[in-house]
Amino acid sequence: MKFLIDIVLAQTQQQQQQQQQQTTGTWQTGLDWIRGNFGTLGAEGSFSRWISNIIQIALILAGVVAVIFLIYGGYMYVTAGGNAEQAAAARTAIFNSIIGLAVILAAYAIISWLAGQLTG
Repeated sequence: MKFLIDIVLAQTQQQQQQQQQQTTGTWQTGLDWIRGNFGTLGAEGSFSRWISNIIQIALILAGVVAVIFLIYGGYMYVTAGGNAEQAAAARTAIFNSIIGLAVILAAYAIISWLAGQLTG
């Protein structure tokens, strides 16, 4: 789980660095990045950026869970062994996880757009 959080934070940090490079032309790394994004909640725009980062992390984790359920549904379908009830349950799990992924991707797109409108 910590590995997934590290990946998400690294991806978020890379996005923030690219945004900063576009606006200032310099890179910000390490503790400066943490201070710039999480340490100054009273500064203009930093609170909305902080909330946006938390929402994006939650959506990414929800996406990971949906993919895990998709894999689980596939496993159930493969191991159904001709049992119609188990195959139907597996198809339902796969269908529901695909719908969940679509909802998560739409929410991620909306939140990313909204965060861009609010912060920049």
